[in-house]
Amino acid sequence: MRSCLAWWCVTVHWPRRWSMRPNRSAGWGVLVPVTNSGCDRDTLEERVIRAVNGQSAVVFVDLASGSCSFAVLKRLRGEPSVRVVTGVNLAMLVDFVFHRTLSPQEAATRAVAAGEKSIRIP
Repeated sequence: MRSCLAWWCVTVHWPRRWSMRPNRSAGWGVLVPVTNSGCDRDTLEERVIRAVNGQSAVVFVDLASGSCSFAVLKRLRGEPSVRVVTGVNLAMLVDFVFHRTLSPQEAATRAVAAGEKSIRIP
């Protein structure tokens, strides 16, 4: 099962105390997973749009040329408050969670740098 992950990058809308834990009354807080499991391209695009919900966001996807990336770019490429990061790894997500008060551009740039730095051959 492949998945596409959308992650919020908003400061005043999501209190830090929510962290990554689900909150029944408020949704997922900073992390909003979106999956492409069992859906066609149109459904995936709608899921991504619902997850971003018009907010400032950084959307992390696994593959630059995968179905999630295509869906995100088709529907959100022109949004000035949304940044898309491909090739996601855990270091990127951890850095993002701890620096989500930055703008989407700054958070995306920082997450990419953290992800690149973490790739090594021991």
